[in-house]
Amino acid sequence: MRKLFFLIITTLFLLAGYGLTAQSYRPPKPFMTKAMYRVFIRMHFEYPKKALRNNEQGRFALHFTSDETGKIIRKNITESVSATVDSAALRLFDKIIWLPAMQDGTAIPGEGNFSLKYKIKKFEKLTKKRGYKYIVLPYQPVDFSCRIYKSKMLDKQPKPILGQYKSLKDYIYSQLSYPAEARKFSLTGTVQLSFVIETNGLPSNIHIVNGVGGGCTEEAITILENLRWMPGIKAHKAVRVTQQLKISFALNRRKSSEYIPSQNTEGGFH
Repeated sequence: MRKLFFLIITTLFLLAGYGLTAQSYRPPKPFMTKAMYRVFIRMHFEYPKKALRNNEQGRFALHFTSDETGKIIRKNITESVSATVDSAALRLFDKIIWLPAMQDGTAIPGEGNFSLKYKIKKFEKLTKKRGYKYIVLPYQPVDFSCRIYKSKMLDKQPKPILGQYKSLKDYIYSQLSYPAEARKFSLTGTVQLSFVIETNGLPSNIHIVNGVGGGCTEEAITILENLRWMPGIKAHKAVRVTQQLKISFALNRRKSSEYIPSQNTEGGFH
């Protein structure tokens, strides 16, 4: 009886230990937070015109493998909608910067899954919410290598499209609304965001380098989301480039912002 009891206890202990070990594994995940990932999908989701005309709908799914740096080394479509839709989904997937899989705190090669639903009615709701149906390229031709550049590597720097505003600072503070909670508790500080300017002129992979409470970080992110850019140029093609943006929140109404070209910062991008 004692042997049986000992065997049961040992088995439970080993199973518990196995469970803890299994839980220490984390598959590859986007560099963005979950909230920023949802924003990214909303902004960059494209439904090809041909697919809309042909009523092509369904679920796209992808299984991928990444190396110990998070770089994608293999992709395999497991659920297809159509050649046209699949191509659009792959273009969106290729914009995502991934963190590597982790095992016991160590970066390792890993596998993950990615999926998108293509439903025409949902897309129509999305276009109303975001304010545009199709993404118009501000510059062509485009580099399709997906490589991300630093500013010092470019022939021509990216520039914000500001319309009536004379400077990025003027634009930012025409849009900025000091959050009520931050004002209530006299919260001040500087929000610093890193991001990628895509070849389509939209920001992506937004990452909070330094945040400020009371809704200030969220306000800065909203402003960045609404910015449109003329992309950086390399060898006469639009390319992806890392950048940073600082927005200061000060109750004395002194307004300051700083746009930081990415000469010396990669923000973990590869």
